[in-house]
Amino acid sequence: MPFGNPDNSVPTIQNPPEPAWAPTDLGALLVGWYDATDSDNYTLGVGGVSQLDDLSGLSNHWTQGTDADMPDIEAAQQNSLDVVDFASGAGEFMTMTTPTELSTKEIGIFMYIKNDVTGANSFFFRAVRSTGAFGLRFFNSTPDKIQAETLGLGNVDISSSGLQSAAIIGAHQIDNGGGGSDELKHYWNTTTASTATGTLGSWGTASSFNLGQNGSGGALYDGDIGEIIITHGDVSSDAAQIITYLNDKWAVF
Repeated sequence: MPFGNPDNSVPTIQNPPEPAWAPTDLGALLVGWYDATDSDNYTLGVGGVSQLDDLSGLSNHWTQGTDADMPDIEAAQQNSLDVVDFASGAGEFMTMTTPTELSTKEIGIFMYIKNDVTGANSFFFRAVRSTGAFGLRFFNSTPDKIQAETLGLGNVDISSSGLQSAAIIGAHQIDNGGGGSDELKHYWNTTTASTATGTLGSWGTASSFNLGQNGSGGALYDGDIGEIIITHGDVSSDAAQIITYLNDKWAVF
């Protein structure tokens, strides 16, 4: 029996596949990552979800200690994935100790949501600081629309239609030194950014981060939230990848 390589053929070298992108690939730009699709990623209390775990490794968890205010898990929703369901009539919301990592104006938020009610002014997410707030909300103007609330650029419309359907939304601020050159880049079911410009206000002292309400007990959200990615710093070169990751998983557009 011959040994070796009698026909002098060159063996084919198989390169290993590239690992799938994950939010942790953002490195220091990632402040929080929350994913309701796996039961290992949250804690259930008597009334529902008492803690939504931060998968970034920074322990910036969302919590709710009152049973009656805990949102629920709804199984097999968008793309057969589980979500956290907030019921505004039940006053369900969660809060977070403001991340120490958010020391700049350049905060960003990217989410999978599905709003359930029209004609309501409700916040999916809001970061309230001593001199302003940053958030994403469903606003009951005519027509109903999704808005980004910024630290100094005002309320910026992200969408004005299709708001009772699944959506991948995102917004992030860029500090270009003021003078009207600062930016808010925002996304709604697209990887292409729309941009509003102006001058960002002072970030100020931390107050609260809220999921499902505006921070003062009002503007309660009614609908699903499946996944959340919070960033800081300029993520302009990463935002399309974040949106693509969310859409590949949730199959929205």
